[in-house]
Amino acid sequence: MGSIKQIIIDSFNGFSPADIPLFLFQLFVAGLLGFGVQWVFNRKLNNEQKLSHGILAAIMVCVLVAIAKVYLPFSIIAAAIILLLGNSMKKETLTANLGLATLLIAGAGCGFGSVVQTVLGVALVLTLVMIVPQEKSA
Repeated sequence: MGSIKQIIIDSFNGFSPADIPLFLFQLFVAGLLGFGVQWVFNRKLNNEQKLSHGILAAIMVCVLVAIAKVYLPFSIIAAAIILLLGNSMKKETLTANLGLATLLIAGAGCGFGSVVQTVLGVALVLTLVMIVPQEKSA
């Protein structure tokens, strides 16, 4: 019985069952932020549906970061985000790419446990997106 208990404890990898409510709260906030980011950026892009699955993307990044935060520094995740977005940064899709980056950062911030800072930062970004006029293509 002792070895089974040890296997279960090792499988938690430093994660305590008491942390489950906090983790669920982080997932919930990441999903809300994902919805908000998708809604604001799609409105800014005249409902062209450039961003889709915002809730799913933010929650998936939140889960990934929550699992990997014990092992990987934030700089590796940030580098991966930059590499993913770097190839598709064209002028006509810049706003959509900024929306995707905001989704990823919202999920990463919640996954790291910085929920309050992430909510404030994303709220500021979304406010700026709504206020600043979109640049028109020539």
